[in-house]
Amino acid sequence: MSQPPLLLALDLTGTFAFGLNGALTAVRVVRLDLVGVLTLGMMTALGGGILRDILIGSLPPATFSDALYLGVAAGGALVAFFISVELERFAKLITIFDAIGLGVFCVTGASKALAYGLGGVQAVLLGALTAVGGGTLRDMAIKRVPSVLTSDFYAVPALVGATLTVLTVHLGIYGIASALVAAAVCFTIRMLGVRYSLRVPSTPRRDGAGRPAVAHPGRDSGRTPRSETSTDTPRAAAVLAVFDSALAWQEDFYRDLHAHPELSHQETRTASLVAERLRGSGYQVHEEVGGTGVVGVLANGDGPTVLLRADMDALPVQEDTGLPYASTATADGEPVMHACGHDVHVACLLGAAQLMASATGRWNGTLVVLFQPAEEVADGARGMVDDGLRALIPRPDVALAQHVLPMPAGTVATNAGPTLAAADSDASSTGKVAEAFAGFFGDRAGPLGRWAASEDFSDLATAFDIPYTYWGIGGLDPDLFDGGSQDVPANHSPTFAPAIQPTLTTGTQALVVAALVWL
Repeated sequence: MSQPPLLLALDLTGTFAFGLNGALTAVRVVRLDLVGVLTLGMMTALGGGILRDILIGSLPPATFSDALYLGVAAGGALVAFFISVELERFAKLITIFDAIGLGVFCVTGASKALAYGLGGVQAVLLGALTAVGGGTLRDMAIKRVPSVLTSDFYAVPALVGATLTVLTVHLGIYGIASALVAAAVCFTIRMLGVRYSLRVPSTPRRDGAGRPAVAHPGRDSGRTPRSETSTDTPRAAAVLAVFDSALAWQEDFYRDLHAHPELSHQETRTASLVAERLRGSGYQVHEEVGGTGVVGVLANGDGPTVLLRADMDALPVQEDTGLPYASTATADGEPVMHACGHDVHVACLLGAAQLMASATGRWNGTLVVLFQPAEEVADGARGMVDDGLRALIPRPDVALAQHVLPMPAGTVATNAGPTLAAADSDASSTGKVAEAFAGFFGDRAGPLGRWAASEDFSDLATAFDIPYTYWGIGGLDPDLFDGGSQDVPANHSPTFAPAIQPTLTTGTQALVVAALVWL
């Protein structure tokens, strides 16, 4: 049975869009070569249609009876590959092309099912299958939980588009206009779901935390299976044992960052240095997410996914610390300074990322390290989400972050509930981190309380609908706090100058200890 011209045109449009989507995923998410890009692109473009045709008895599937499908799918993949340098900076394109393919294929799948004599309900289901099938195969191929199996707003738009298609056929008004409307409705619902983080209701998460870690007896015979709530101080100590030799670069890296601050949305140099070091540690790296954001992903077998975040931007402040590495940078004639300690955050997270990468035999799961721009203007986290962050990384089970504060260097402090003016910490996850800190840091760990500052870290956790914890690390010379001194510089002050040590060591240790609560 030959396809009507309308169905053929829509089918080829969806094939090209999904070919682009699959290839962009191969380029951005897993950095495949040309063969890998073609394979993932064609798998994404053709998989749903092949499954549909097999189920309705349209054999051989259109993909194999009409070489045009193969050519269009390969063409979409090749376009993405050869202009990947230009496309790679637009992470949102992955989501957009995915939504286009979703909208088109739910219409063609339902229409073809009806043309082969299936009932309305069956046609709706086959329309949705056509739409999500290629994306599901794509996600399985790169070892990512398929979007259709999560609470993500993915299958719902396809079901709506397929239902509209069936209704227009039964009402006798099906044609090019109605088909495009149904596809557009599916596309719009999908993009609204991404934009506003809409989610399908999911099963309750046990005690607000992620799924339990999976034991791998063959990976580390000396490791005892543990529960997700346990505090494993000896394991953290083992990961951190090589700190001095492995992170000999960290102090100089910090001084360089401090001397070269960049304002919100201008963190290009910092982002480049971060990406280079992450690649050297073996992470899959995504750059220019939300402008200048950088994300590193390290998959290490089955287990939970933990997101660690650091912010990168500086402030329009004239530095008055007298440090030999003090900033003399300017932007548009205005002085710029790391007056809030984000240089500490970046250096600590890079150190933790390297240590975790060098100790993969001691943990299981996936570690996501996220370096966020524009925290000081409170739109950097949201910008990364809007630029397709959720399509780039596996859904975390927990998000963790820290901030250097005017407390004695070497201390860490946690707080359940509201912590900063625009950030708080989901109590169960914070309790686990606090327990781990107490076990590792002893009397250097304590309560944080509330601080009159702002943060947008919670936007990341909200986008994924996950628990999160935010803690403080001390950054100032402990002698400043003796005798009740009033001369303690606060964040955003021209004289705010964290003591390099033990601040960097403590901040790096805290990130590793907290991540290992879940991994």
